[in-house]
Amino acid sequence: MWPFRSVHKEWVSLKETTKAIQEELVQQRTNCLGTLQHQGDRQIEILGKVSDTLENIHLSQAEMTGYCKANSLASSCRPRAKKK
Repeated sequence: MWPFRSVHKEWVSLKETTKAIQEELVQQRTNCLGTLQHQGDRQIEILGKVSDTLENIHLSQAEMTGYCKANSLASSCRPRAKKK
């Protein structure tokens, strides 16, 4: 009977260890998924801000290009001074 009791105790110990490992893995997975979800929300917020900033830069660049074109057209339309 002694070997059977020893084997049974070892079997119970292994099952408890396996159960503890399973619980730890489930907890780690839950924490990881929660962190990824939180980071995803933050990344979406940051990408929205970047998009707004780039849109403003694009508008500023379009205004500057228009100003430069108008300025170059105005300077080319001026009468040139006569050379002596």
